[in-house]
Amino acid sequence: MSKHNSIWITVLLISTLIVLLICCSNTVYAQQFHGGTGDSDDPFQIASASQLLQIGADLSLLDKCYVLNSDIDLDPNKAAGRAFQKAVIAPSIESNLTSETSALIMPLGDTTVAVFQGSFNGNGHVIRNMTISADQGQALGLFGYVGAQASICDLRLENARVAGQRHLGLLAGINFGSISYCRASGAVTGDNRIGGLIGTNRGSVTCCQSDTQVAGKDIVGGLVGHMLMNTSMINCQAQGQVSGDSHVGGLIGQMLRGRVIGCSASGTVYSETNAGGLIGSGPHQGSLSRCVSTAHVSGVLVGGLIGIAQCTNITHCYAGATLRQLESNTTLSTMTGKGGLAGQWKSSHGFVHSSCWDMQTSGTEKAVGINSSRTEIILIESAGATRQQIRMACGPASHVEDLKVVQHSGLGE
Repeated sequence: MSKHNSIWITVLLISTLIVLLICCSNTVYAQQFHGGTGDSDDPFQIASASQLLQIGADLSLLDKCYVLNSDIDLDPNKAAGRAFQKAVIAPSIESNLTSETSALIMPLGDTTVAVFQGSFNGNGHVIRNMTISADQGQALGLFGYVGAQASICDLRLENARVAGQRHLGLLAGINFGSISYCRASGAVTGDNRIGGLIGTNRGSVTCCQSDTQVAGKDIVGGLVGHMLMNTSMINCQAQGQVSGDSHVGGLIGQMLRGRVIGCSASGTVYSETNAGGLIGSGPHQGSLSRCVSTAHVSGVLVGGLIGIAQCTNITHCYAGATLRQLESNTTLSTMTGKGGLAGQWKSSHGFVHSSCWDMQTSGTEKAVGINSSRTEIILIESAGATRQQIRMACGPASHVEDLKVVQHSGLGE
């Protein structure tokens, strides 16, 4: 046999081996799931709890595509169910992994977490009765850490429970990807960065809802605990009970630069310090537009929309929130105030335009309780306005002409 033929035979054998390995890999995955290959045009099909749990048990599955084909019950009281001490998918893991898996792992404080970088289509189905409990747990939820390349859509969580330390949410502890058309009900408890749907977010959140009880210490929100830089939330709703020590909001606990559009919050919000019907503090150098809050808000520093606003642009928003100002009983509180739109305005930058609040319900005639600096504001006087007119205040500027527009030279005057 010539040397040339020998080389070609070797290449052929290696090629055949690679093909066999790929085929075997697909066969194994096919046995693990109800069908599919994990590609975007042929996602793995999930039809049982065991198939769902397999995603979190194998790092190599974290960048695949999935579709849910049936409702799943994770009730720990049932024979096949169990309570979790980590996230169901993309949980915390052992840190002594090889570099081959580095794209799917991420350091988080003193621990290491797996990163979900695939897509998950709930297909309108429900995952019920998920229970996760870990006293010192971080990045807890159905998904622990959702990476920038990942997307989750059309999924419902019902009667879910998550308890831990930080970065906690029923759907995701941390999200850097895209989450849309998801809903969650249940309860979340922890220390900080706690949200009904997402604990900490640096991705996009669109058309999502939560009906939850959320309790924490710092940065607590009905839908998202902490919104980081350059994020967006569009057409989302939150209701339920939200409580904490500081930075507590009916929708978002604390938000940095970003935008919130067409969102609403209802239910009750309680804080030992600052609380907002929509946002506890922020958006810092961000915007809030076409949003509504009808929550019952209690705190030392309270606002119908925002507890503490800094470099914030507010347009076409309405606050029908009931505000209750508490006496300070903690060293965390340094200021007290109550405003129909914001408890405190901390910067000369930003503006409020074509927005209003219910003076009777809020119990205050001030747009802002404490004005640390002065800026111009254009308000819509809501006294005597009809429901239709108030709803119009949350739409384009051309629709607010029937309401009396009052221009003030400074906030809080």
